[in-house]
Amino acid sequence: MLGSARDGSVAADILTVAGIFSTGAPELDRQIVEMPLAQFQADFAMEDQINLIAISGHRLSDIQSTLPALREIAKKEGLVLRDWTELEPALHDAILLDASFSSLLYVSLVIIVVFIILNTLLMSVLERTREFGMLMAIGMRPRQIGLMVWLELLLLAGTGAGLGISIGSALTAWASRKGLLFPGAEALFAQWHMPSTLYPQLDLTSAMAGPLAIAIAIAISGLVPYVRVLRLEPVSAMRAT
Repeated sequence: MLGSARDGSVAADILTVAGIFSTGAPELDRQIVEMPLAQFQADFAMEDQINLIAISGHRLSDIQSTLPALREIAKKEGLVLRDWTELEPALHDAILLDASFSSLLYVSLVIIVVFIILNTLLMSVLERTREFGMLMAIGMRPRQIGLMVWLELLLLAGTGAGLGISIGSALTAWASRKGLLFPGAEALFAQWHMPSTLYPQLDLTSAMAGPLAIAIAIAISGLVPYVRVLRLEPVSAMRAT
C-alpha cells in the first residue's frame, strides 16, 4: 500500500488481504481500504488523530434528531459537522425533485378521482329524479333524500378507500420483503452509492394521507348533489324523463 502521510512523507506498508467488499460504486472500490485504526495511524503519521467521524443510524429520523447535539459538540471541539444533504447535494436535490413531481401527480390523481365519483353520483341523481319525486310525494322531505344521497357518496368513497388501502398495503408489504429491482439503472444508482434494488416502507401517514384527502374532498363535493336534491319539486320531479 502506498499513500501520502500527514507530515508529507510516503506512507508504505505491506498488508494481507482478508476480504474484498463492494460499495456498488467502482470509483470508491478503487480507493477505499479498511484496515485497523492503530496501523493506519502508524503508517500515515496520524498518531492519535483521526480526520473523519461517520455516524449512521437505522432510520434517518434518528440522525436528524441528534444533529443539534452533535453540532454543539463539533462547535466546542472546533470540528465541522456535515449531514448527508451537504455530503450528497445532488442526491438531496433529486429527492426533492421527485417529491415535488410525486406531489403534483398525487394531487392531480385526487382531483380526477373526485370528479369521476362526483360525476357518477350526479348521473345517478338525474336517473333517479322520478324516484325522488315519488319519495317526496309520499311524505319524505327533500333534506332527508339529500342526506341519503350524500351518505351514499360517503359509503362509496369509504368502500373504495378501504379496498385501496388494503390492496396497496399488501403490495407494499410484499415489495418491502422482495424488493423492487430496476434493471439497467445500476450505474445511475451507483452515482449516489445506492443499490439497484429498493425496498419500500409504508407508514401510517403515507397509507392514510391520500385516501383521507379523497374522502374529505368527496364529502365537500357531495354538497353539490345534496343542494340539487333540495331544489326538486315533487310534481316536476315525477314528470322528469
